[in-house]
Amino acid sequence: MQRKTRITLKDVAKAAGVNFTLVSKYINHSPQARMSEETRKRIQNAIEELDYCPSASARTLRNGKSKTIGLLSGDLTNAYRAHVVNLALHELSARGYQLLITLSDADSANEAMQILVGRDVDGIIFVGPGDPPLSAKIPCPMIVNDRHSQPYSEVNVDLRNSLDEAFDGLSGKAVGLFFDNSIWKGEFELAGHRHGLEYESFFLPFDYDSRLCALKNILKARPEVILINGWHTTVMILELLTSDFRNFTPKIFCHANCTGEFYTDRRISGVIYSSGELMVRETCSVLVDQIEALSRAPVKRQIPSKFIKAGSPDYRMLISKHFRLTSHTF
Repeated sequence: MQRKTRITLKDVAKAAGVNFTLVSKYINHSPQARMSEETRKRIQNAIEELDYCPSASARTLRNGKSKTIGLLSGDLTNAYRAHVVNLALHELSARGYQLLITLSDADSANEAMQILVGRDVDGIIFVGPGDPPLSAKIPCPMIVNDRHSQPYSEVNVDLRNSLDEAFDGLSGKAVGLFFDNSIWKGEFELAGHRHGLEYESFFLPFDYDSRLCALKNILKARPEVILINGWHTTVMILELLTSDFRNFTPKIFCHANCTGEFYTDRRISGVIYSSGELMVRETCSVLVDQIEALSRAPVKRQIPSKFIKAGSPDYRMLISKHFRLTSHTF
């Protein structure tokens, strides 16, 4: 049986009647690819007619880039992580990059990271649990969210003004409920200090039963103010207040980027809202710009947040019968 000859860039260029370099720039979405729409159509038609499939390994050898970005994530049954991956796929595809995903827990991040490095990815997005591995083991730019992690780039939510609006005029003890490594703990404690509140932070476990037990113990102290980073923990708190702490009504503030029916609960005083789509878009943009500039200098960028008071027109926009992660910015 005769082996099928692999179609090359030169074959595409010949069929399209253009030079090899122009086809390469077209396929790699190069910003220097200046050509008419008619030329673009000829190249695309030649690619389709010849059934051309780019060789990732050949491209890496040719220009030192695989046009692949690795994403290290925790369990994708988590709705927010799945949402992030979906947004990243669209954002990176528009920039001409593929996405390679590895999953890990806090104990296997090093192994998962080495899988990405072994596939010659051009950069890495870290949205996994735990801390990123040491930079010495990572020969490409990496970016993180919702944490400070030198010497990597980061895109975080600017929380100062939103927390100040939420805490304005409050008194008593405030507790913050967060997950480990989050920027929220530091920002919450600074805001509590600015507003003269007694405050205490708690890191919650991811496991549902362990988190439920921790929340029950926290509610036994009956704090006047509760700040929660996450819609799922908010729902758990509301259910506990209804079932086990019926005579206790704290002021609840939560960070969320979703719509849902739980916002109708009158115990929620307001929401600190940020756009998940904007977070992912900025993360992908920073990383791709670093890759294409051949830069390892860390970039620090923030996206805005907004305090939305319960009962306001913007707050009513968050109320819906069905839960949905949102992508718009107020």
